[in-house]
Amino acid sequence: MIKLRCHTDHVEEAGIEPRVLAEFGLDHRARVEPIRDRPDHRVCRVHDRHGTYVLKVWRGEDAPELANYRLLARLGVPTIQVVAATGSALLLEDLGGTGARRLATEDDLADPAVITALATWYRRLHDAGAPPGNWAVPWEHEHLTPDALRRTGRRLGLDHEPAWISAVESLDPVLEAARRLPQTLVHNDFHVTNLALVPGAAIMIDFELLRIGTRAGDLRNVTGQLGPAARETFLASYGPVPTEEQVIDAPLAVLGALAQFSGDAARLPRWVRFLVAEVRDGGLTRKLAAVAELH
Repeated sequence: MIKLRCHTDHVEEAGIEPRVLAEFGLDHRARVEPIRDRPDHRVCRVHDRHGTYVLKVWRGEDAPELANYRLLARLGVPTIQVVAATGSALLLEDLGGTGARRLATEDDLADPAVITALATWYRRLHDAGAPPGNWAVPWEHEHLTPDALRRTGRRLGLDHEPAWISAVESLDPVLEAARRLPQTLVHNDFHVTNLALVPGAAIMIDFELLRIGTRAGDLRNVTGQLGPAARETFLASYGPVPTEEQVIDAPLAVLGALAQFSGDAARLPRWVRFLVAEVRDGGLTRKLAAVAELH
């Protein structure tokens, strides 16, 4: 176990219990810098004479990301270096600098070499995760139910829209069609802040939302955040994906995103307004019709 040191006052400021630090062999003279504080976990940076590390600590006993890192390591999928782990915390390498191993920036998404390496990482994940084993990883659409859509419709003022009513009624058959598709592990959370660059490769980090799902959905999650040239490079590097997967994923992407939105309904973010408009202008209806035409 690496021996690090941690000032008690900095520990308290970061919201990290001394007990957690002791489990990693941390003592009282390191500097702890808070990075992120969420309802279920905290993240901080630990500075010590041995180096700088990122400490991710979960508040409760439910910390699926810990198991996800172990699963990916077992499958040979490259991830950020895990220095050490306990039952409720991860000690990770720090990629916050400008060295050979670093977090990506928006500018990196315009580099064809980076995009090609990113496609290679996704292909490796999907190949390693297919077919899924007996893993404690949720299905990507398990939150999507008719009742969830009814609640969403009421919150967003869509409950009387014919297109939304039709979506609720046709959801179960679409989900059944999605379950029949080839399934694999999906990262499900692409963002440039979750992309790291290491010598000769790109890797994704943060596996809180690792799921079982389709390649089409995971690739859509990536390409929707790339520019036209980068999107073309990514898809060409990754290789073909069956049209059926893309057709079935299209309406579920709209419904799933809206069902998961939990923000202020009176102040909708731009992406929610865009999807609501797609419901009202017939876009969702056309996507559902395309699924029906497959069978």
